[in-house]
Amino acid sequence: MTIVSIGFGRDLNGRMVAVNDLVPEKHRGLKCNCTCPECGRKLRAHLGEKTTWYFQHYADNTNCNPQPMTLLHAFVRDQLALRKALEIPPIAIPREFLVGRRRVIQSITIPRQVHTSLKGAVEVRGDGVQPDVLYESAIWGRLALEVRYSHEVDEEKRQRLQNNYELAVEFDVSDLPPSGIGRDQLETVLTDPGRWTWLVNDRGIEFGVNKAQTLLDWGEKNWSVPASYKEIHPAAWAPKKLMEAQSRLVWAKAALQQLKLLRRERAASWLGAQSKTDRVAVACAAMGIEPMVLPSFMLLGGGEGSIPWTLDGHPYSWQPIVFMKFCIGQEEINAAEAGQWCVTALAGLCEDEDGRKSRNGLTRTAAMLQRYFLQLEVLGLVERTRGALPEERSFRPRFASPNELRSYIAQHQPPAKRRRTPFAPDFAFLARYDRTLRNSA
Repeated sequence: MTIVSIGFGRDLNGRMVAVNDLVPEKHRGLKCNCTCPECGRKLRAHLGEKTTWYFQHYADNTNCNPQPMTLLHAFVRDQLALRKALEIPPIAIPREFLVGRRRVIQSITIPRQVHTSLKGAVEVRGDGVQPDVLYESAIWGRLALEVRYSHEVDEEKRQRLQNNYELAVEFDVSDLPPSGIGRDQLETVLTDPGRWTWLVNDRGIEFGVNKAQTLLDWGEKNWSVPASYKEIHPAAWAPKKLMEAQSRLVWAKAALQQLKLLRRERAASWLGAQSKTDRVAVACAAMGIEPMVLPSFMLLGGGEGSIPWTLDGHPYSWQPIVFMKFCIGQEEINAAEAGQWCVTALAGLCEDEDGRKSRNGLTRTAAMLQRYFLQLEVLGLVERTRGALPEERSFRPRFASPNELRSYIAQHQPPAKRRRTPFAPDFAFLARYDRTLRNSA
């Protein structure tokens, strides 16, 4: 008699159970309370110490022989249907783009999606299609999920999914061992981007295409700064983040002493590994100012001419660091060099910087910094040294030392006007402060 080894069974609730998820002390033999997913007969769990675990029919006279991949598919399907949250990793999709007069093939990346508060159901029939799992999400709408264990979804079925659901995705288990995997192993393979394929995601694909086209087009044009850069506007205050940076000031002062011992490249890498608020705390410690009374020229809004996909964060998260590094001292300020430093030191904010340069030689990060330095020039906080055109200018810091910076701030921001509470900034004072800065420029 041939012993049929089975990797999965059904528990008393009808849910698929992987034999690898059982506990020998509780589930050995008939104590597993499992039945065969194919014929419904009782299963015995063999959980030995020397052999691979498996289920076996309790009855000897059964002709049932479940197909392992069919059981694996059902197990993954049922486990996914039970989830209240599902994270789909970033997925790359090849697309054709027109760049100048050239057609190029480049992958676009659909960002990671996290779906929460899900209600999942198995094999709910739609109009001419029945996905393996159907999720209802209050935010994303209906998400259909297909578990691939043999053939990928064909174009006809993909079109039906598109006609029925806002989102549809395929998860590939075709290369997993037919003997089965457990819940822990499933959690691991779910994080593999190579197993996921978007079948329907119009918004995500449109986002990825527009982003890729923007990045590709950057190298086809001369970047020019709009005349409106001379209109200075503070960004919205970020009290919670700056309060968090304030709470890290003691740590930052100690870390700063160690940071001074590192070479420039290692110091930039160290800074890039810190959180946004910790970077701000370090910059403020170096300048001898407090995050909660950050001057508004380190919180300048973007406005017209802002450059997408670089320094992608509130101004508080990068302007204090850039000012600390380049706008105090004797060295000439060059946006191209500053941009290279920021890619390392502000890594999370420049993760989409691909190094592509405009025809006049600026990366997107360098152009964003040039715009900021030009605004500081308008305020009289840096001075032009070279370059007739705004896009070509280099600058020299107005402040030779942090002491000079603090003296300047003290003259234009009297102590009586300091914010009394971290969550109630004096916006009227900020407006007056900026007018004072423009008049002194």
